[in-house]
Amino acid sequence: MGFVQAGVVVYLRDLYYPEGFTFPLKMITERNLIVEIGREAATIFMLISVAALSGKRFWEKFSYLLICFGIWDICYYLWLKLAIGWPSSLLDWDILFLIPLPWVGPVIAPVTISIVMISTGLFILCLYKRGYGFRPSFLAWVLAVIGTLVILYSFMRDTGATLHEHMPLPYRYDALIAGEILYLAAIFFAWRNTVQIATKAPRHTCPPSASPTGEAGGKNRPVRHRPALRDSGEFPNSPEVIPIPPGRGGTRKQAGMTFTPLSEKEEGIARKTLDAVPNAFGFPKM
Repeated sequence: MGFVQAGVVVYLRDLYYPEGFTFPLKMITERNLIVEIGREAATIFMLISVAALSGKRFWEKFSYLLICFGIWDICYYLWLKLAIGWPSSLLDWDILFLIPLPWVGPVIAPVTISIVMISTGLFILCLYKRGYGFRPSFLAWVLAVIGTLVILYSFMRDTGATLHEHMPLPYRYDALIAGEILYLAAIFFAWRNTVQIATKAPRHTCPPSASPTGEAGGKNRPVRHRPALRDSGEFPNSPEVIPIPPGRGGTRKQAGMTFTPLSEKEEGIARKTLDAVPNAFGFPKM
């Protein structure tokens, strides 16, 4: 996709800037402008589609979108460099986007933002791989939104250069740096909130007398309760020790679980329950 984007830009520059791309910008025809806006929207839709197909959860999909967008933007400039030798430096100015207004700024701005996007996407995926998920706090949301607005302002504030063919004003590097710092702060607070929620999750422990291994004494250890299995005789109130009817060889182990026979009282309750079920539904006893 970066190559496709670069190819379109090469054709447009040959058409409107045969002597080389420079400011002030030249106004393109209305038809070409509509087509170019549609192409940019289609590119964003393709990036969203790839992200939606790559992840299962919302934040996984969002992280893949960040990674794809960042790689696409960086590859765009790499292909332009290989095709026409532009940009000559990261400080060269470029028209970055057209939606909702034209964006202009030095190449270093979108490149650094792309690096932040890729790093954020990889960080979120790493959290999921470690079993944490991703839980941004309200403060993280606020910082991310403010950072986005500040960066967008740095790109779209100079309407004279983008809409009236004026030379661009000096770029607001302070706004770019402030926006990226806000992004990093948002990631930090989101990570901290995620870890705090994970550490506050309840942990079930097994007392020494009911140790799954039958060992007495020692510290309480966390127990992972398995869901009850239909037709297996497993009871949800006992994570490891499972009662079975008598007459099957007493206590035995199967698949790492210990089976113990029912007491006479438990067997009597079970038989009364089995006898009461047919009566409740009017079925004949077996």
